[in-house]
Amino acid sequence: MLTKATTQDESNDVYYKYFKQIEIEAGDTLWDIAGEYMENGPYQSRKEYMEEVASINQLKSTTIKAGQHLLIPYYESEFK
Repeated sequence: MLTKATTQDESNDVYYKYFKQIEIEAGDTLWDIAGEYMENGPYQSRKEYMEEVASINQLKSTTIKAGQHLLIPYYESEFK
């Protein structure tokens, strides 16, 4: 899924925001997911990214369980 949101880093590269659905596996945490997917985005911290994921997925807390499916935002320089 593509949104029209873009961001730029200090080198003025443009990044496009996409979303993907992932299935949570045993041992996964939002902290680890943030570390994997927040690269190139406008996020100032993992906490900020985790808050967006929680909001998108209407989570009441940052606790996730194996088998859940979450919509995860990520940024890439390639337009798809």
